[in-house]
Amino acid sequence: MVDDGRRRSMREYQKRRTAARREHGLVSRTTWIRSEDAEAYSRAVAPFVDHARLIEAVIGSVTVSPVEIVEIIRKHQLPYDPEDIIFLTRIFETVALQPDDYEKIIERAKVIIARHGFRISVEDLI
Repeated sequence: MVDDGRRRSMREYQKRRTAARREHGLVSRTTWIRSEDAEAYSRAVAPFVDHARLIEAVIGSVTVSPVEIVEIIRKHQLPYDPEDIIFLTRIFETVALQPDDYEKIIERAKVIIARHGFRISVEDLI
């Protein structure tokens, strides 16, 4: 049985995660469909769900592997350069590994963010 403290902690975590998603332009949609239509519905919404996962990967609320990032972008023909998205998801590591290139890394991140209209700042990523 989960204690009340853990339950409260989980509710607070979910509230913060929901707020972060909304802050970055992500919204949840729930709808009822016929059970016979479930597979077709899943196929129809997959591009939107995967696109949201990429945004969440960029803002750091979920982890998506570089290989999966490439697959999602190619599968749905999303308007991103996979290297740019992978770069944004790993900017913290890039700065840690190449501290002398900090200004260049930050500038590249700003260009990518502006190009795609992401609702984030470089500070959000670091």
